[in-house]
Amino acid sequence: PAPHLPPSAVAGNCRVARWKIMANDAAIGMMDGAYFTGRKEILDWVNDTLALNVDKIERTCTGAIACQLLEAHFPGCLAMSKVSWEAKNDYEFITNYKVLQSGMNKLKINRVVEVERLCRGKYQDNLEFMQWLKGFCDRHHIADGYDPVAARAKGKGASRASEIFGGNSSGAGSRASRSSAARTSRSSVRRSTRADGEGPPAAPLVTKDKENRSSQQPPAARRPSKSSSEASSAAVAALQTKVATLEEGNSELKLSLDSVEKERDFYFEKLRDIEVLLQGKETECAGKPEAGLIDDVFKILYATTDEFVAVDEEGNPVEEKDQAAAVAAEQAPADHEAPAIQA
Repeated sequence: PAPHLPPSAVAGNCRVARWKIMANDAAIGMMDGAYFTGRKEILDWVNDTLALNVDKIERTCTGAIACQLLEAHFPGCLAMSKVSWEAKNDYEFITNYKVLQSGMNKLKINRVVEVERLCRGKYQDNLEFMQWLKGFCDRHHIADGYDPVAARAKGKGASRASEIFGGNSSGAGSRASRSSAARTSRSSVRRSTRADGEGPPAAPLVTKDKENRSSQQPPAARRPSKSSSEASSAAVAALQTKVATLEEGNSELKLSLDSVEKERDFYFEKLRDIEVLLQGKETECAGKPEAGLIDDVFKILYATTDEFVAVDEEGNPVEEKDQAAAVAAEQAPADHEAPAIQA
C-alpha cells in the first residue's frame, strides 16, 4: 500500500508538479506574437494586475514588478519579503533580480535574466523582457480573490509602492468588496420591496373623473401632430447620415492603423536583426577600429526619447548637449568679430 502522506505534503507535491507542467511553455521565440505586444497593453496589464499606475516601461527596471507578477501567477515560488520596492541603485536592482531568478529556477523556467541590460533602464531591453513575461503569464491565471496590495506588503518599502509607482492603496480586494456590497444592497432592496407589497407594486388607480375626461377628449388631440412627426423623421435621418459618415471614417482609420502597425513591425524586425548582428561582432571586433563604429550604432539604437542623438555631416553621432555646445562655439567667433566689422 502507498504510504500515508499528510495533506500539506500532498499539496506541496501537487504544487511542484503543477509548476513543472506549466513551466514547460516558457520557451517563447522572438517571432512569437508576445514580442509584438504594444507598450500601452503591457502597462495596462501591469496596472490592472498589481493595482499600480506605472506610466513608463523603463520603471520596471527595478525588478520588483516582475517578481510580483511571477508570484501572482505562481504563489510561493519566490520570497516576496526579500523584494525591495524602494530600490534606487543598481545593487538593489540586482538583489531583486536574484529573487526573480531563484523563483524562475524553482519553476524550472529555462531563461536567464539579463540583469546588466535591464538595470540600465533602457526602453527596448525592458520592453522585450516584459513582452516575454506577459506572454508567459497569459498562458496561466491568477487565483480568485488575489489582493496585490496585501501580497506585496511583505516586501521592503511596500508601504511606499503606491507612492513610487502610483496606484490605489486600497487594491483589487477593496474594489471587489465594493462591487459585492453594491450587489448585496441591490438584492436587499428588491427583497424588501417584495416583502412589503407581497408582489410587484400595484399600478395607481384612476378615478372616474379622470376616466370621463380622457374619454371625452377627441381622438385627434391624443395623436401626435404631423409637423412633430416630420421633425422627428428629419432628426432620425440626420443622425443616420452622421452615423454612416462616422463608420466610414472609422473604417479608414482602422486601415491606416493596420498599415502603420505592419510598417512598425517590419522596421522593428530589421532593427532587431541589426542589433543581433552587432552583438555577435562586438566581441570579435574588440580593440579594432570597427569597435568604434559598433559603439556609435549602439548609441543610436539605445537612445531613448529623452536622449536626442543625431548624425553630423561627417557621419559622427552627436548628442543633444554636444550639438548645443557646437552651435555655441560657432556663434562665439561671429560675436567676437562683429565689433571689428563695424569699426
